[in-house]
Amino acid sequence: MFEQYEADANKFVSEVSHELGNEGNHQVSIRILTSVLHTIRDLLTVEGSLHLISQLPLLIKGIYVSGWHLGAKEKIKDKDQLIEQLLLQNTRTGPTDFGTDEKALNNLMAIIRVLQRHVSPGEISDIKAQFPLELKSLWTSGAPA
Repeated sequence: MFEQYEADANKFVSEVSHELGNEGNHQVSIRILTSVLHTIRDLLTVEGSLHLISQLPLLIKGIYVSGWHLGAKEKIKDKDQLIEQLLLQNTRTGPTDFGTDEKALNNLMAIIRVLQRHVSPGEISDIKAQFPLELKSLWTSGAPA
């Protein structure tokens, strides 16, 4: 049974790696995935997060909830704060993974494209509704906002 969970997670990470143009380096892909998921988590309500992760592979759910603190948090309001949050998720590697605005948004969009293939359109709509106005277009455009 665990082998199936591992296979599902590997397939998901392979999709992430492909979208990032990082096929040979799953470690970097997982690091970027983690930072993006944690940043998205900071934009959603607890209920919204639970609905999102209900549709993810089990081991990816583990990445999502790792280090999750349910207390009050400062809300991300715009693209600059979003990029800053991506950088701060992993202070050691954030500058490498998300070093420029363009790179940060491209990596974010890669993860969003994978999520859109795994999460129902209704749930994507609910997630988008929780994003600040300036960031809603990330879920509908094929390119960075």
